[in-house]
Amino acid sequence: VSRFTSDAAHELKTPLTVLRGKLEQAVSSEDASQLDLNAILDEVGHLSAITRKLLLLSQADSGSMALHFELINMSDLLDELVADMELLADDLVLNCSIERDLMLKGDTVLMNQLLNNLLVNMIRYSLHEKGATIQAKRIDSSIEVLISNFCFPMSEEIKRQLFDRFYRGEAEQLKGISGSGLGLSLAREIARAHGGDLILEP
Repeated sequence: VSRFTSDAAHELKTPLTVLRGKLEQAVSSEDASQLDLNAILDEVGHLSAITRKLLLLSQADSGSMALHFELINMSDLLDELVADMELLADDLVLNCSIERDLMLKGDTVLMNQLLNNLLVNMIRYSLHEKGATIQAKRIDSSIEVLISNFCFPMSEEIKRQLFDRFYRGEAEQLKGISGSGLGLSLAREIARAHGGDLILEP
């Protein structure tokens, strides 16, 4: 708990420092045009996203993640997210094999966040020239979604810590890549709250 609180405080400190700096800069210049509203909005968005993830992880820890169950067409949800990803990374060739009418009872907002987190990670850490694959199929009473991509080799230490909160891998592989290190841990908690799991495979 102590380490998590310390890490969370550190993670929130950066966007708050940037916000304070931007506002102080505008106040000291006495020129309203110096206020970079887009940068401030970006940082507020970053803060909101981190806070929401921390709240969800806290709920997961206490076994009280609030789920609003409804029938979800996972095939349609994946189609929408894949279309969004293709706009974000038009140089990454996505090979999709998604069975039709994969229906699941779950929380649409959280399931959207789980899949979005995985797909965004795929784009950030893929070797784009080698492409990526997204498969979804029914196996008995479960739905399996498999996301495969080529990336830089991962050491056993990275693999062990990949789902740890605030862990972001080795520094040399993160140049220019932003993130809080909460996405995969939150995605796994959402999967588990739905009776599933998130597994890293070679």
